[in-house]
Amino acid sequence: MNDREFLPEQGAAPAQTTAVRMTRPELAGLLAAAGLQPGSLAFPLAPGVAPIEPSPDSRRALVEAGWFERKETPALTDAGRTVLAILSDPVHRTDLVMGTASWWFTWKGLGGQERDGPVLAVSEAPGDDRLTLSFPHRPGHGVVLLAQHLRVGRIEAPVPLDVGLDDRAFTTWLGVLDDRVEARLTAALDRTPVTRTSIEADDVLAMLAEGRTSGHLGWQVPVSMMVWPDLGTHVGLDDVRSGFEQLVGCGLLVSQPDGRHELSEVAMALVDGLVPVVRWAGFSHTRREPATGTVTTERLVVRRGIGAMLVEQRALGGASVAVRSIDDLGLESLIGALDSTARSGVPAASTPVCGQCRAVLHAEAGFCHRCGAPVDDRSSP
Repeated sequence: MNDREFLPEQGAAPAQTTAVRMTRPELAGLLAAAGLQPGSLAFPLAPGVAPIEPSPDSRRALVEAGWFERKETPALTDAGRTVLAILSDPVHRTDLVMGTASWWFTWKGLGGQERDGPVLAVSEAPGDDRLTLSFPHRPGHGVVLLAQHLRVGRIEAPVPLDVGLDDRAFTTWLGVLDDRVEARLTAALDRTPVTRTSIEADDVLAMLAEGRTSGHLGWQVPVSMMVWPDLGTHVGLDDVRSGFEQLVGCGLLVSQPDGRHELSEVAMALVDGLVPVVRWAGFSHTRREPATGTVTTERLVVRRGIGAMLVEQRALGGASVAVRSIDDLGLESLIGALDSTARSGVPAASTPVCGQCRAVLHAEAGFCHRCGAPVDDRSSP
């Protein structure tokens, strides 16, 4: 699938995409030479980077990419001017990180003030001091990549789950998931069935501690540290006990008379479908209103197993996570809403939004993930 197949309504295909690799100081030098500075959403250039003149290799790459003219004293082409204009005054930014148990990938896109205008992509590999800039991409190209990544297998019906968890309960839930991963892997290695169905606070704390140091993307605590970087996983015993109370209250755990906790039927269905998580992705779209300077961010995470899929939404700076299960139809609805937001910065006319805070209410959400308003308090944009 390519951009044209996914977004046929956007008209003619963009010009051939070209890419340039250079360091942050070199890119700062290009902006400085044009009398520009990176805009507030231009993440590639950290404040305080000292600009330098691009190296001969970088200058050749700029010419070959068509961003500078082939002259004795190269001058910016239209494409080059557009790239620098986006970097100096970006209006919206898409951040995407996605992977499996064995690999991960990041993609970031910057767009200017033109509605449905071209997007500049910036990526950076771990351990590499150079950025890769590619241009132009279609608006919503990050959503295309997300859709390609998540459209695997077949999930015909969601598990009945639509809950809101505070950060303590959500972190506890991650520990429960990873405890089940470990139990199933151990049983597979021993060639024995999984017999333990109970979960206690010490089990969760052990999985959280292991996840913070292992970095193994087959476990959901390390994944969450990548996709929810502002979610703290350093919790104590009292936090986990509070999390257990919430998980019991929303039907994911069942308290036993002897004080133990068992996974509920809903939780077992999620574990059966999610463990192991075969694909995961974190997506956010940030937009700055040029007239007011107001910045809004929509963020979500998707975890897909063989038989179940979870969508998580958490407001920037918030303290709770909305968690719901979706099927393949729900995924397509989600992709459509994200595409509309990523391309124009506002939801499509048919996409319901919260009547209180205007956050997008994706398919069948029980309440607003940002402000907590019930689903009845929704409207069209």
